[in-house]
Amino acid sequence: MNGSKLQENCAQRTKTILERKENEKPAIGQNQ
Repeated sequence: MNGSKLQENCAQRTKTILERKENEKPAIGQNQ
């Protein structure tokens, strides 16, 4: 149970990083 919770937290963190990168892409494109 504890291991699956750790895995879920890791997956959520990766998802957040990916979403942040996706949000930065359009902003960089607009600046250039």
